[in-house]
Amino acid sequence: MKLKIICTIAFLGLFVIEANAQCRTFAKNTCETQLEGYMLNGRMYGGFLTQGQEMDLVVVLNGGQTYRLVNCSKPTLGEIQIQLIDSDGNIVFNNVDHEMAQDWDFDVKSTQEFTIKTIIPSPSKSQGSSARDCSILLIGSKSSS
Repeated sequence: MKLKIICTIAFLGLFVIEANAQCRTFAKNTCETQLEGYMLNGRMYGGFLTQGQEMDLVVVLNGGQTYRLVNCSKPTLGEIQIQLIDSDGNIVFNNVDHEMAQDWDFDVKSTQEFTIKTIIPSPSKSQGSSARDCSILLIGSKSSS
């Protein structure tokens, strides 16, 4: 019985590793090209997310830099809402106000903390169950000129 439990856990662990690897491959092959001249900060944020889920990411962005924020997701998740919120709670960018743009370039004047909120839409009633798929946030930077 213990061997069966250990084998089941090992199998599930391999499934999670494979799923994350698939998401990383999607990010590398599809998403990184959207940075177009911006240097990736070395991190991929996200992974497999489910419709109706929200994700908050807190990042510190350095003053004197120009940044590109890219959301790259599989179409099965629908149109994803992105908000950039400063440390005072002010919404600096909301893609709802920009035709659901999935990337945005902006300058940071002084080093500060931001929250990036990603909102995956809930499934439609006709769709039934929630889809689960890759959703990736990338942050690229370059020196402001």
